[in-house]
Amino acid sequence: MEWFIKGGGKLMYAEPNGRADGTRRLKAKEDMMPNDLLIEVPLKLTLNQLTVRNIPTNQGHYLGHYMGGIFGKNQDWGLAALLIYELHKGNSSRWWPFIRTLDMHVLSKSTLRELKGTWLAETLRKWEFEAEVMMKSIDKTVKDKDHMGKKCKNIYYTSQKKIFESVCII
Repeated sequence: MEWFIKGGGKLMYAEPNGRADGTRRLKAKEDMMPNDLLIEVPLKLTLNQLTVRNIPTNQGHYLGHYMGGIFGKNQDWGLAALLIYELHKGNSSRWWPFIRTLDMHVLSKSTLRELKGTWLAETLRKWEFEAEVMMKSIDKTVKDKDHMGKKCKNIYYTSQKKIFESVCII
């Protein structure tokens, strides 16, 4: 919350209130009227196609030079790629205070076995296929513009599918 407020974010009529089970929520501190503004998030605190243009890399370019085309193909893929890039940076990412609060949920093998033959299993298979297509598209878009170094690039692409699938499962 400190990062949000320091970055210009505003929360009106409510306050963060975590639960014992670890879930997060906003709890009203006063009554609201229809159309009252509850939360205001400045553009600089968001991860999106516009902010990717303003992230400097170690190679003297902005990240949009490397990743901008991904957003043009698919907004979800662009966001997933940007999130993976910032996740890889760890606490040096300006979004780290937000990113570290995200939960990733991955289904266990036993749960996947239970789902076999169901609509959800078919949906998961489609998401896996989309993750593979996304990986190939990102690789093609970024291939000659290695902004992270070969070692980091391999880590980035290795974790990409797992993170993208986890994002889809949430």
